[in-house]
Amino acid sequence: MEDLYLEKLIRIPFVYHYTSVESLFAILEEYRQEKELASLPFRAYNIYSVNDPREMKLGFDFVKKFLPKYECQIDNSMYLSEIYLDEINENRCREECYKKPSDGFVKWGYVPYTISFTTKRDFLPMWSLYGTHFKGICLKFSLQKLTEYTSEACQFGFVSYDEDEEDPILVHNFNELYNWEANRMGTAMGIEEKIEELSLLCTCISPFVKSSDWAYEQEFRIVYNHNYTPQLDRVSIERMLKEGIPKKIVQPYFYYSVNPNALEEIIIGPKANYNVIEHILRNELKDCLLNEVKVTPSSIEIV
Repeated sequence: MEDLYLEKLIRIPFVYHYTSVESLFAILEEYRQEKELASLPFRAYNIYSVNDPREMKLGFDFVKKFLPKYECQIDNSMYLSEIYLDEINENRCREECYKKPSDGFVKWGYVPYTISFTTKRDFLPMWSLYGTHFKGICLKFSLQKLTEYTSEACQFGFVSYDEDEEDPILVHNFNELYNWEANRMGTAMGIEEKIEELSLLCTCISPFVKSSDWAYEQEFRIVYNHNYTPQLDRVSIERMLKEGIPKKIVQPYFYYSVNPNALEEIIIGPKANYNVIEHILRNELKDCLLNEVKVTPSSIEIV
C-alpha cells in the first residue's frame, strides 16, 4: 500500500488552483511585504464552508465501513469500532464530528481548514466554478515542492470519490492517523475516550472523501487541523457579546504558508484581458523576485 501511495503522488507531478485575479494580487502583495519572502500566504477555509455538506456523513460512513475490518488485522488496536455496537454512542460520535458553533462559539475540538487543488489544467468547468466565470487565473504548482514543507498539523492527499476502500492514499492517511492515535493513547480507553478518538479520526478522514458527483474535479487537498480550546461558559459568552467582541471564535479562514518555489505558471482565464493582466503580473512577479514563473493565456476559446 505504501508503494501505491508513493506511485500515485509521483505519477501526478502538478496540481492547479483556480481563483480570482484580485485574490492572486492580494497574495503577492502580502508576500512582497514579508522581509524574508519565505512563503505565499494562501487562505485555507474552514470545513463549514465546503461546497458539499455531505462530506462529514460520507467520511463517517467510510470509517464505519472500513474500521472494523482494519482493527481485526492489526496488533495495536484501540477497538474504536466498539462504538458502533451501541446506537447511542454512535450518534454521540456523529454529533462530535465537525461540531458546529453554538451561538457562534465552539468549546473544544478540531476544525479542518482546507486548500483545494485539482489535477485539471485549463479546465472549462473549473474556470466556470472557481475562476470567476472564466475571467480569473489558474495557478500551476509542483506537487513535490508544494508538499515537502507541510507542518505536522497538516494532511494532504487526493480526494477519494464514493468511499473507495482501495484508494491507496485514503488508506495510507487512515493508517497514519490511526497509528499516531494508538501510540499516543494506548489501548486501555474508556467509552468517552473512544468516542473522542473516533470522532477525531472521522474529522481528519472526511475532507478526503467526497461524492462521485464531484469526481470531475479530481481534487487534491491540503488540510490543516486547527485545535481550538476556548472553553467558554454561558457567562463568558454573554459578557463577550455585550462588549461587542465578534461572535465566531472559529475564523472563516486560516493563512497557510505555500512554498513560493512551488509556483511554476500562471494561466490567465479565457475571458480575461490577457494583455493588461499579463503586463501587471510581470511587474508584480518581478517585485516579488518570482521572475521564473511563466505567465500564459488559456488555450480555451469562448465565443
